[in-house]
Amino acid sequence: MSGSSFGTRVRMHEYWQNFAPSLESMMLDKTASSIHIDEQEEIFSLLPSIENKRVLELGAGIGRYTGLLASVAHHLTAVDFMEEYISVNEKNHGHLNNITYIAADVLDLQLPPKRFGTIFSNWLFMYLTDQECVSLLQKILQWLDDDGWLFFRESCFHSSGNMSRTTNPTFYRTPADYASLLESAWKSSSDSILEPSEDGYGYKIINVGSLRSYIKQIILNRLCTSIRFVELIVINEKLNSHTSHFAYRRIHFEKHKNNSYQIYFLAKKVDKLMDSKDNFQSFLDKKQYSRQGVLRYEWIFGKTFLSTGGLSTTKKYISRLDLKPGQKVLDVGCGIGGHSFYMAENYGVEVLGVDLSVNMMTVATEYLSERPHLNNKVKFVICDITKSEYDDGSFDTIYSRDTLLHIPNKDELFKNFERWLKPGGKILFTDYTRSEKENSSHFEKYINDRGYNLLTLHQYKELLEKSGFVNVKAEDATEEFLNALHAELDRLRKEKEAFLREFTEEDFTYLEENWTSKIKRVAEGNQTWTACYAEKPHA
Repeated sequence: MSGSSFGTRVRMHEYWQNFAPSLESMMLDKTASSIHIDEQEEIFSLLPSIENKRVLELGAGIGRYTGLLASVAHHLTAVDFMEEYISVNEKNHGHLNNITYIAADVLDLQLPPKRFGTIFSNWLFMYLTDQECVSLLQKILQWLDDDGWLFFRESCFHSSGNMSRTTNPTFYRTPADYASLLESAWKSSSDSILEPSEDGYGYKIINVGSLRSYIKQIILNRLCTSIRFVELIVINEKLNSHTSHFAYRRIHFEKHKNNSYQIYFLAKKVDKLMDSKDNFQSFLDKKQYSRQGVLRYEWIFGKTFLSTGGLSTTKKYISRLDLKPGQKVLDVGCGIGGHSFYMAENYGVEVLGVDLSVNMMTVATEYLSERPHLNNKVKFVICDITKSEYDDGSFDTIYSRDTLLHIPNKDELFKNFERWLKPGGKILFTDYTRSEKENSSHFEKYINDRGYNLLTLHQYKELLEKSGFVNVKAEDATEEFLNALHAELDRLRKEKEAFLREFTEEDFTYLEENWTSKIKRVAEGNQTWTACYAEKPHA
């Protein structure tokens, strides 16, 4: 351990010595007892299956999660650097014979490689420096089985509790900071801490979000499985394929702490080489939708938006849906949340926003945390919509803006859209399209460079009809698209000085050239823009 890290650990040890090993001290909250159970159940519901798996709990403390984890896992290893706390933990859970207790600093911890199916921590990384976080994340890669899971939860932006403290050694990062730390561990995976065979492993973020138990108190109608409680947010939703074994329960909300800055991450250990062969998520996040790319697109489209026309086109197209309070909406390719926020705020609907881009989802999560009044109406999930599963009739409306161009197999997706809608349900989307004429060479290059799969207006109309939809309306909205492009480019140029206060000259040039090229492609008759509306037949 470096000198600076050693000093940090000494200060941390002195800090925690000021707190008795109690529930209130662990949560640094005088109201800990009122939120403890809700928080436990919500976090437990977010985990992958740990049944009959080896689990490592880092920062176990007095054991708020130790007993729950051990009750399901084949074996649990509980680690904490405060010997007094781990002793209380062992005393509380001594009746369970599948737990090993270790009093040690996680940065000094040595464990066998590929030992654990899941590694769990709660409020740990926020007490480590960035360098210490990366070091620990590299160790975790070594300790995890192939395809193993890492779950951690941290306080972002500010503290969660209400207990006064004379000192506070916590690092209050943003969700994007933690995503970057996971990426840094990936990039540094050739570090000597990993065995040669582990050199190609890293993390793939599966989910990130705010804990709802810190925003609204969860009131549960429980359906118990032999494994655990599982969350249902508004709809009967299977978040990812790895959760397909879950049972469901409905949850309701009442006012609680109104703290939306308690952020969880679920990440999977993946083979760098194998994952890169079929990782469109990585393509998006590292190329077109890097975090910097996302923010500069947002500047030109408007706050929280990443699609043509920003708020103005959002208002126009959503007004066609006749949304009613309490209806369920699936926002496909929700980006950084603007459409979802608008629908929930103005129509009282409950929105599930899905997107494949981790960068977009971290920004969307940050924006949702600034809107706690929407946390029981909007939920964001990182997922590949082409691999998602939802029950038949889950949604009243499916909405998507300039997203489907990324998806090659649209036939299967639209069959799913029809199945996921309730009878009489509606679908509305806009998308980049191509004209009926043969693509020019430079337009073909643009499509290939972006990895787009563009249809024509007539192909979308036929696809909707073939998928079972009725009252199909496919509208050529290219003129509206062109007007929006000119307006966005004019604003960029007029407000260049303001733009450069946030971004670089290179960013400005990128957007100016990008928008100029779009206008040219439209003017040449290559690129078009299509708006489609359709309905699922009534039963």
